Amino acid sequence: MNHYTFKPLPSFTAQHTLFQQGKLKPDWIIDYFNICLQNIHDHEPRVQAFAHLDIDLAQKHLQNSLERYRQSKPLSPIDGMPIGIKDLTITADMPTSFGSTCQPILSHFASLRYDPPFILALKQAGAIILGKTTTSELGLRGLNQTTNPHDPSRAPGSSSTGSAAAVAANMLPISSASQALGSLIRPASYCGTFGYKPTNNAISRLGNYPLTNSLSSTGFIGSTLHDTIITALQTAQRTGPNPGCAYHLKQAPNTLERRRPRRIGVVYPATAWNNTDAHIQTQFKQSIERLESAEIPVSHFLLGDACEMVSGIFEEGYQLASKILTYEATQTLQSFKALPDTCLSDKAEQTIEQGLTISIEDYTRSIQRRDELIEALKLCFQGFDVILSPAATSEAPLITDYPNYASEYQDASSLLHLPAITLPIFQGPNNLPVGLQILSQQYNDQTLIRCSLWLNNFFNPTQ
Repeated sequence: MNHYTFKPLPSFTAQHTLFQQGKLKPDWIIDYFNICLQNIHDHEPRVQAFAHLDIDLAQKHLQNSLERYRQSKPLSPIDGMPIGIKDLTITADMPTSFGSTCQPILSHFASLRYDPPFILALKQAGAIILGKTTTSELGLRGLNQTTNPHDPSRAPGSSSTGSAAAVAANMLPISSASQALGSLIRPASYCGTFGYKPTNNAISRLGNYPLTNSLSSTGFIGSTLHDTIITALQTAQRTGPNPGCAYHLKQAPNTLERRRPRRIGVVYPATAWNNTDAHIQTQFKQSIERLESAEIPVSHFLLGDACEMVSGIFEEGYQLASKILTYEATQTLQSFKALPDTCLSDKAEQTIEQGLTISIEDYTRSIQRRDELIEALKLCFQGFDVILSPAATSEAPLITDYPNYASEYQDASSLLHLPAITLPIFQGPNNLPVGLQILSQQYNDQTLIRCSLWLNNFFNPTQ
């Protein structure tokens, strides 16, 4: 592992609280912004986390934010916070490439310059968009030019590639991210950051690239858990849910209070667990033993035991999610393939080829089965606050060995619309970070948030 030094970046929302208490002057946000710029200057040439940077525009918005702080009228706890936007979301001020280098596709999207509800919400809260973070081609599995900030020979994960890398290098305290299968939680794990994927459709996805409607969810990757959660809540209370979703992710008075889990489930889906590095298996088991020593009731869901239904749901979900993603992505990719002189990658072409083998009937049966599994899991969750698993099967792999598929721990949770948070608490055999994944029941983000805050303090008491 190579060792790089990043200029320390404190929690933005904690600094905001100090300002509210009269312990910081208004221009603390200038100092904060400059730390981000220094880390960009020092590390962006190596990490290459940004598809587009507009520092001049960000500094103009920073001056507006500074004036509000001088008047003691910040718009929100994230007013003045530098933020990155994953390059799958349209913005008015910056171009969007959707991770593609194909000129016909770039030309097709060139006129899309507007702020969808998600971006408007961040701007209304005073967040300062510093740039667009890189993503893999059209949000598919695969890598781009971005490297892992901890070791340039290692992959940062995909498709929220630049979001995780920029946050890990302290270029940003927060960046938007999205997940269809493991596109948010896994990069956060590989880069050693926090990640929060709310219940699917809890935050508006309008203006995001529609690779898959059934699985996609909008969330955030952050350098602290509080910043990550507060940014999501501030955004959600301004956007509301995705059209057609009745669930509203809002900040209740006690949302950010830690809560000791009343009962924890531990899941070992066969495919994921069998592919998990032995070093991570050992640390994960040790973390569960620590919780049991703290007298927290823990149930282990293993295939073949009395609770095999839970692991069976996760194992079947892993198979279903890939099929649904491939079918839905093919519908979108075919429209790009029809553009004159288009140039999709081999991976995109392979996705189309695989998707065309899935019949409409097979797809609809998969959706029906997904709905059955969602209902079955609700019964399994009774009595449990959260379910734990590793966030990834390994530490960040070498770029040359990047797997075609490595989201086994996220597939079922994305398929079943579960909210998820990852905490950076493990280390792989090469001392690279690995996350702990925490899941809760669909529409139960508040329990997930409160238990995650407690678990983070339990495992990382100095944070």
